[in-house]
Amino acid sequence: MATLTELHQAVQKVLASRRLGQPVFVRYLVQGLENAESIFPRLTRISAIVRAWLGQPLERLHALGSTSSGQVALTLQFRDGVTALIIFAQSQPRGAGVDILVIGNHGTLNYDAVSAVSWEESPAAEAPVDPLLYEAIEQSLLSGQPVALSEEARA
Repeated sequence: MATLTELHQAVQKVLASRRLGQPVFVRYLVQGLENAESIFPRLTRISAIVRAWLGQPLERLHALGSTSSGQVALTLQFRDGVTALIIFAQSQPRGAGVDILVIGNHGTLNYDAVSAVSWEESPAAEAPVDPLLYEAIEQSLLSGQPVALSEEARA
């Protein structure tokens, strides 16, 4: 069984090969049965992964939904107009529970959770949560407004 870390590394490898050209959009959908307290850390980790894939500073983010409902959508705006949409849906996962779409200016990459092999991930393998990114997501979700990131949080 593949791990989620291996999936993320495979996406990074494709992006590094430049076969897609310059990535301009990422959609990352995750379905899971996590409790409300684990949604912010999960969104923060995924945001950091997407930021690494795109290799650009994160300028602004906007979160909608609520952790109590288990449905949260997070939009990320990077320098040069590159964007990402990260969606967490608290539900029974379809297949592997992760669906990724990366659009570049010369092609696309799609990982479809339904037709893909399931992955497993141990909590010990998770990266630490970036506190500045976590705070920005929380602030946006609570205020319902976009949040511009500070210089130190952009990298």
